[in-house]
Amino acid sequence: MSKNRLMLEMSIFAILLFIACSFLVINERKNEYLIPNIDQKLKEYIKEEYPKLTNEISIHKTVYNKKKATFFMRVENKNNKNLYFIVSYKDKKITSSYKIDYLEGKTLLSSLEKELENQLNKKMDYNITIHFTKKLNEYNSPIYDRLISNDYIQELNIYNVKVELESDDFKVNSLIASIGDFYNSINHENYHPNYYQFRIIHSKNITQEIKIEFLDSRLITYNLEEIIEGIIQKNPSIDSKFNIKHEYTE
Repeated sequence: MSKNRLMLEMSIFAILLFIACSFLVINERKNEYLIPNIDQKLKEYIKEEYPKLTNEISIHKTVYNKKKATFFMRVENKNNKNLYFIVSYKDKKITSSYKIDYLEGKTLLSSLEKELENQLNKKMDYNITIHFTKKLNEYNSPIYDRLISNDYIQELNIYNVKVELESDDFKVNSLIASIGDFYNSINHENYHPNYYQFRIIHSKNITQEIKIEFLDSRLITYNLEEIIEGIIQKNPSIDSKFNIKHEYTE
């Protein structure tokens, strides 16, 4: 290939690259110019689709995401910014996360779970996971209001706690002590879960473990010894008797 031909092809490539980049810049600027129109369109959509929300929401300005080539509008509850949903506009279609994020409360409940987990894990030497038992719209009005205002949520038995514990041996007294220590500690912090899920690992034989689900305060207080004995003795009726679920890996 001659030197002149090579230079010509490089020049053509440079021109095409310049045209492509220019097109992208023009297209991006066009999308930015469209924001006011899209903003109005999304506001009208919200007003038509969710008329009952008018007095309880605040609407953020529309933003354009270049990577997703999509316009987004965030709609927040006035009393709690963590309860929100997103309305999106792409390819002349509007979509909304209202049902999952706002009505069912995924955004709010997820933030509350993390907040409660962080509070407990800072106070206690455990790795604790918290999960709410229902969707936001499934709770009654007083609980719904407490969740929105984040008013001492830890006192309500509307969430489950999952924790991993260790025990030096798998004797009945040792297992009861491990569970009892955690239970007393979490109660001392005024947390009252609906159910507890324990994963207890043998500290000297880490492949050996016991998982127990659906223990509540009543069972821990009055029936824990019988439950642990039944698990250790591999009593097949222990789960059905106390309405729990367990696995014992030796």
